[in-house]
Amino acid sequence: MKLKLTILALALSSMQVYSQAKNNISLVYGITSNTIYMGRVMSDGGYDTGSGIIYGLNYSRNINNYLSVETGLHYSNDKVSGSSFSGATYHFNGEIKMISIPVIAKFSFFKYFYADAGFNTDFQTNYTSNSIGTKQSGIGLEGGLGAAYSFGKIKLFINPYFQEHNIISYAGKNSNNLVDAGYKFGAGYNF
Repeated sequence: MKLKLTILALALSSMQVYSQAKNNISLVYGITSNTIYMGRVMSDGGYDTGSGIIYGLNYSRNINNYLSVETGLHYSNDKVSGSSFSGATYHFNGEIKMISIPVIAKFSFFKYFYADAGFNTDFQTNYTSNSIGTKQSGIGLEGGLGAAYSFGKIKLFINPYFQEHNIISYAGKNSNNLVDAGYKFGAGYNF
């Protein structure tokens, strides 16, 4: 009987040692290429490709071995530029600074890889009446593919992604949306 109890105790403790952590908190840094999507607008102007950076903090909760839910708080600074023609060509530059709260579902496959999709709640912090585009505060979409690797309690990841902001605008109009495509890198702690 003692042998059976000892084997059961060892089996239960080994399952606890090798079980996947339920929670993760990560620092995120990202680089993006962006443009402003104007939809079907006939005009003499346009937007050029710009760049941006993202800083943030993510919290992830594993539902099971394949599915997790992630949220966080991100700050982004996108440099955008455009041009307009009215007798002469005029170039203009600007910045779109936002705070975003993502809600993302992640599906893991092949042990180290995942696909993610969800939405962002965005708040533009530097909008003025003469900003380079319409106010980007609203609900946007995000999706991507990524790879993650854990060293015990430490997790590293890279996540190529795509975002479109302001699909549902808080201001009631969304004639031109900021679109980002880039890479997010992160390091986190599993607990």
